[in-house]
Amino acid sequence: MDLKKAVIDRFDQYRKKPTANYGFVGILTTGVISVPGKSNMIYVTLVSGKIMQVLNNRVPNVFQQPVIVGRDDMLPYLDQVLSVWDVYGGRGSTTPALASSTVIPYDTMTWPGINTIYIMAEQFLTGLVFPKTGMTIEIYPGTYRIAGGWKQFTQKSDINMTSHLPSTAGYARYALIVVDSTGAYAVRDGADVSAGYAVMAVSDIPAPNTGDHCLYAVKLFHGQTVLRKAEKVNDFVDLRFSGADAGGGSSGETASSLGAVIAGTTAKVTPIDADNFGIVDSAASNILKKITWSSLKSALKAYFDTIYAGLVHYHSGGDLTSGTVDGDRLPNISATKRGGVPATGTPSGKFLKDDDTWSTPAGGGSSGGSSLTGILVDCTSQIGSTAHFTITTASSSIAVMVDGVTQSPSDVTLDSDGLGFTLAFTPATSDTNSLLALCMTPGSGGSGGGGGGSSLPTWITNHPDNPPSSPNSMDDEFSGTTLNSKWSQQGGGTYTWTVSGGSVRFQQAAAPSERLKGLEQVISGSAWKFRTRASLNSGGSNYMGVGLYVRDSVSGKVCWFGMIHHSAHGYFAPLVLLCSNMETYIGEVDTDAWYMSNRWYMELEYDGTNFIFRHSADGINYFTIFAYPQSAYLATTPNQVGIAVHRWNPLGMDASYDWFRRIS
Repeated sequence: MDLKKAVIDRFDQYRKKPTANYGFVGILTTGVISVPGKSNMIYVTLVSGKIMQVLNNRVPNVFQQPVIVGRDDMLPYLDQVLSVWDVYGGRGSTTPALASSTVIPYDTMTWPGINTIYIMAEQFLTGLVFPKTGMTIEIYPGTYRIAGGWKQFTQKSDINMTSHLPSTAGYARYALIVVDSTGAYAVRDGADVSAGYAVMAVSDIPAPNTGDHCLYAVKLFHGQTVLRKAEKVNDFVDLRFSGADAGGGSSGETASSLGAVIAGTTAKVTPIDADNFGIVDSAASNILKKITWSSLKSALKAYFDTIYAGLVHYHSGGDLTSGTVDGDRLPNISATKRGGVPATGTPSGKFLKDDDTWSTPAGGGSSGGSSLTGILVDCTSQIGSTAHFTITTASSSIAVMVDGVTQSPSDVTLDSDGLGFTLAFTPATSDTNSLLALCMTPGSGGSGGGGGGSSLPTWITNHPDNPPSSPNSMDDEFSGTTLNSKWSQQGGGTYTWTVSGGSVRFQQAAAPSERLKGLEQVISGSAWKFRTRASLNSGGSNYMGVGLYVRDSVSGKVCWFGMIHHSAHGYFAPLVLLCSNMETYIGEVDTDAWYMSNRWYMELEYDGTNFIFRHSADGINYFTIFAYPQSAYLATTPNQVGIAVHRWNPLGMDASYDWFRRIS
């Protein structure tokens, strides 16, 4: 035994010992560490400058890490990193400085080091929602951008989720935990999922309300007694970093704060075709899109061309010195504005309708005479406020009076049916134009000379001012002498509502400036439409107006839609008025549209989401002026609707409404 040991010791004396080399991990001039295609092989730059490929299973692959390279008895045939070299150190140059050095874990454990320690989002405590005990959750403090301002929670908060559990056995739901637009914690319950807890998906998470800042969604099921947050069973979905906020995105902007941002930006007076405008695409789940000024102009032109294509300018008769005006160039004739002269060769026995077409009147024959009253229509005044002439038919003659002056019968061409006539005459000094007149009412009695039957054509009987054949219970034609008991009067002060002559009239003497005075009825249903015809008789008073309104009797809030007078400019303009009650002004929405008339047909529609206010000059063609969202001011569906005057002027006021009707 001693002999064997002696032989081994003697051989060890002559065996070539492994040589230790000192160097640094990586190619110092390029920073490359790993050898391509060779597992666990790295480059080491020796202190002599020589670059070696060596095995490394012992030291972290940190660039410029000082190491000892050599061979050991286990792998005597392969160069490898033996250990960290604790003599040389320093990083940042191709010639490390002489210093004491050890491995620094920070280099390997932070991104993009090879030993990077990954962390979960739930390790961030701001707004973290965690189960506490039973059905109680605990919300960690945080700071949020809410409604254009900052809201900070400095302490943990608890919410018991028991009241948010589904009430039906087997059902489950998501509950959304948010910071709402008032800066308070709130819970939004999702829809019940009848298939139960196991099949719920993130699509079942309820949408946030406007202004909400989302924190977490929590899974709940009927009969649940404890909330769980573990690796395999987790009732919580972290939404803090999803950007799932409503009403302004992650910034928490609301309609008001976003409006303030827009109002504070630099104005551009003249847009160019490449400029963009924001638009909410209703056909794509109301997502935000953009439209160029060029596209917007094209869309508006295509729309308005269909409306104004038939309109022409009015000129006095003296301006028309030659030529013939064709019938298809005449403006449309409506119940409140009649104008135009028929083209040469007018069809015999026809009359001109509202839609600018010639038609054969109803009735016929020659039994009985008619007494016909016409309206003066000329290019100067467009429409007379009173009848300027009378035509009386008899068995053998036609008597024509124009402003009290008898005219020659030969100047009148009477249609064979007696319902229409054309008058051309030698005018008095105050009248300078040929006239087109249409009968307003048929008479009775007499003989010969164009009978015409007992009924008017449908285009006259269906006039928008005529009462409907099947009125709604809320309709009022104001045909009596007292106000119907269905109306409730709103607004303080001393004034009167008087029913007389087919209208209800508001009158008030000079008094301090006030807001709204109205008559209202209870309204039900998720969608409806009302119309009225209103007149501002004392149109010279600034900011006075007439319109329709809705009111929430619980909160008292009012939205008024109407026309007001701008006496400084001499025109009337549409306005949406927002009030916390009939007397207290909150805000308004206006438009650049303006009108010269002081009498209007108005329509107010509610489609379940928006109030749509429309205006008409003839009671037939209505044009949208405003589409105002209910949620922008009223939290609940209004339960009162009616007519109201806007009296923001200390002068006296006189206004009237001819009728009020529920259309749908």
